[in-house]
Amino acid sequence: MRLAGKLRGLKGQDLEEGVSTRLVVYAATLIQGGMDMNRAIRAAMIEPLTDDPDTRQGLMDLVVAVVG
Repeated sequence: MRLAGKLRGLKGQDLEEGVSTRLVVYAATLIQGGMDMNRAIRAAMIEPLTDDPDTRQGLMDLVVAVVG
């Protein structure tokens, strides 16, 4: 998944930790279960990374840029 690579690339820059394979699998499972893709990515991949609302919004902007 191209998005996971982009988010992993932010480790050490804007984030202390990157997106783990487990979080990517959780997002895929939610999507396969019928959840909207952006909502699943936010719940499984973005929210676990940071508590900061501005950082979350920046990451969601990246999601939109990568996956639409």
